[in-house]
Amino acid sequence: MMGVKQQSVREYEKNNVISFRKTREAYGIFSNMASGYPLTINELNVKSSEALYQAIKFSHIPEIQLKILIETNPFKAKMVSRENNNQCRQDWDNIKIKVMRFCLQTKLAQHYETFGKVLKESYPKAIVEYSRTDAFWGAMPKDNILVGVNALGRLLMELRADMIENKRNVFEVAIPDVANFKLLERNIKPIKMVGT
Repeated sequence: MMGVKQQSVREYEKNNVISFRKTREAYGIFSNMASGYPLTINELNVKSSEALYQAIKFSHIPEIQLKILIETNPFKAKMVSRENNNQCRQDWDNIKIKVMRFCLQTKLAQHYETFGKVLKESYPKAIVEYSRTDAFWGAMPKDNILVGVNALGRLLMELRADMIENKRNVFEVAIPDVANFKLLERNIKPIKMVGT
């Protein structure tokens, strides 16, 4: 599992990786902004992994969570989160990797046939979120390389490795060790889904 010590900046040759930026481009399915991959959490329909990720930033303020969850698309959900960033959980920087891992695992568990298929087909290339502004979740262009922590791409590769190496098609998405891991005042329950 990727921890704080492994969050170092890395370099990737543009031509030797699978990169994604826009949701309608090849491999856009890897983006949390990709629509068409709703999640079910505690019998509640969450429109995207991005909306879930942003909502968990405000586990202590269900009113903000609700505003995020009712937005019609992932970008609008992110904008609601940004507008309220000054009220974000105080521990967010310490838990955001765990939360993102949970969101991606849930997306795979609930969309195994589509998301899982593309994830498998990406093997063995490195997966990189191409970004012009975010060198933490993605990597930024510099000549013929992409430079950044690429935390999202690395979490996707971790998920892919677990799926391929362990030949997993039954997914039990455990709740991360995060205090106040709630959605609309209810503790988020573990998720179990069976792929094909």
